[in-house]
Amino acid sequence: MSETTVKQHIEESVGVVSRVEQAIVHPIDGQYLHAMMGMSDEAGELMKICKDAMFYGKEIRLVDIMEEYGDMWYFFILGLMSISRLHGIAVEEVFEMVLRVNKAKLGTRYSGSGYLKSEALNRDKGREIRAMIAACDHPEADVPMPLFDSLNKRSQTVQSQGDQ
Repeated sequence: MSETTVKQHIEESVGVVSRVEQAIVHPIDGQYLHAMMGMSDEAGELMKICKDAMFYGKEIRLVDIMEEYGDMWYFFILGLMSISRLHGIAVEEVFEMVLRVNKAKLGTRYSGSGYLKSEALNRDKGREIRAMIAACDHPEADVPMPLFDSLNKRSQTVQSQGDQ
């Protein structure tokens, strides 16, 4: 890999995603929903590649795998950007928070000797959540996010219209 830093890759990706997303009009929570749906969709496409190889004998090409991971990266960056805007945190800091939270979760779940099935099956979710909140190190880490407010309002409007 070139001498480009992770921060430079993130900054470049944010620029690309910002240019593409300018053409899509949706509220900020819609942007976050777009990111979540996109990640899910791309993960499904990655699984389709595996399914087609396992059950239909199709070849797996590295370029196809890289395409799907690249698409997942796009939606991952979009999600980071949405969190950044909602909480006023730099995208790079959100990225670092994601890494810290995941490290805290896995460090709490596994004793340090690597993956053990027994530890994976007998997780202490409360302990994991406390460790993730501490690792997040943000005052709003355990506060419900105001996501989907516009979707909830639309849903309430549709329900009230149905009651009339």
